Amino acid sequence: MSTKGAGPLVWEAPVLDIAGKEYKLRRLGILDVQRAAKIVASVVQAGGRHALAEMGNVSEAEIGTYILDLLPLAMDEVIDWIADFIGIARGTRFDEITTDTDNTGTIRDENVFPFSGVAMVVEALLNHEDVQAFFGSVKRTMKNPALQKLTQKKPLSVPSSDSKKDSTSKTKKS
Repeated sequence: MSTKGAGPLVWEAPVLDIAGKEYKLRRLGILDVQRAAKIVASVVQAGGRHALAEMGNVSEAEIGTYILDLLPLAMDEVIDWIADFIGIARGTRFDEITTDTDNTGTIRDENVFPFSGVAMVVEALLNHEDVQAFFGSVKRTMKNPALQKLTQKKPLSVPSSDSKKDSTSKTKKS
């Protein structure tokens, strides 16, 4: 097995400037894959399964568009992930906010993290070295002949049986 493309041994964190404050982006790892997978799994039921199945055949721009499409369906999870990624307090989730809630200084404070910051973080994620390496590996894996063989549709080896005389259609063989 080759480890080519696993990334450099020396890594320098990219820095984002959002509303005049600099945020040093952290490395991404297996726990981020788990978090992303949970977010994606929570929205697959909303019709994203076909798009997910085609992930190995799309460009990075299309992956970015897919990610943006997912944001509203799992927004609190995405906000918390972004907060952890840039190293800022999460604050109180939308459904838990009351009249006494104070999100000052958190990612949910518009003076700290304005609306434009979301697009900046998404762009930084798409260009992040770890994300590029991960999706490069996913694309190679999706094109692997062994995986394609495992996931290809196979015709039924035995045709369905004839219907009973009082039925108008064929029955399925179990």
